[in-house]
Amino acid sequence: MLRTIIQFHIAAAKRTRYAKAAYYMCVMRDIYIYLQREDDFRHYFRGVIMENSRRPALRDEMSIVYGKEATGVKKQSGR
Repeated sequence: MLRTIIQFHIAAAKRTRYAKAAYYMCVMRDIYIYLQREDDFRHYFRGVIMENSRRPALRDEMSIVYGKEATGVKKQSGR
């Protein structure tokens, strides 16, 4: 359910809604940590960042979840 809520706020494409998505992402992170599945959350989080790599405002808001380093989008090399 939280994934749906996060996608709903991201789709609105407004900074205030990105902030709400980041809030729900924090809630999701806490749940995954409680369940001892933080690696699963990191995978999901990274996917959201990669899918939305052209939304710098979203990356700014999401940086509260894991920090600026985690929201940096790195280009994949074809090697």
